[in-house]
Amino acid sequence: RFLIEELKPMLDREYRTRPERDATTVAGSSLGATIAFYLAWTRPDIFRAVACLSPAFRFRQDELVLDLVRREKNRRDLACYLYCGLGDKLEKELMQGTVEMFNLLKARGWHPGRDLLFEQDAGGQHHEAAWSRHTPAWLQFLFPRAAS
Repeated sequence: RFLIEELKPMLDREYRTRPERDATTVAGSSLGATIAFYLAWTRPDIFRAVACLSPAFRFRQDELVLDLVRREKNRRDLACYLYCGLGDKLEKELMQGTVEMFNLLKARGWHPGRDLLFEQDAGGQHHEAAWSRHTPAWLQFLFPRAAS
């Protein structure tokens, strides 16, 4: 509620944003990536894309978001960037859920390279430094017109 009813309207009011849905993307890392995906999936009226960096889709066997995708109406109008590293114990633990989400979205009709991208980093650790190295990739993928 806070993000949608207070923060986004304040950002759109105070900064030069493009508030329309076709320009609105949400991104996050770790549990924030899981929350970002949930927001994008459940609010198609607001979000057209999501970037999930080291998402906790299956952290400690929780499958809430995976189950949401399995049972809810297909969101084929959502572009999705997924990233996970393998450079530390936590990233290795998160990889299983990230791969599972990638495969689930593919099975539901997403096309890798077009509206779905999954990048892995063998040395990537669960840290802002690793996520920041992949920011150009997800920005270029989710906003291709701006990159050209």
